[in-house]
Amino acid sequence: MEDGVARIRPEERSQRLGEVAELAGTVRFLASDDSYSTTGSELIVDDGRT
Repeated sequence: MEDGVARIRPEERSQRLGEVAELAGTVRFLASDDSYSTTGSELIVDDGRT
């Protein structure tokens, strides 16, 4: 995975990789009935970079 991180320009990356637990809320939402109307969308989880 470090090779992939190295290819990202330094100014565009966080100082660390995200933890699995930090993505849990997004995954929980997508797996829940609350996401029933979320179709054809991209959810970007990028530490607020975009």
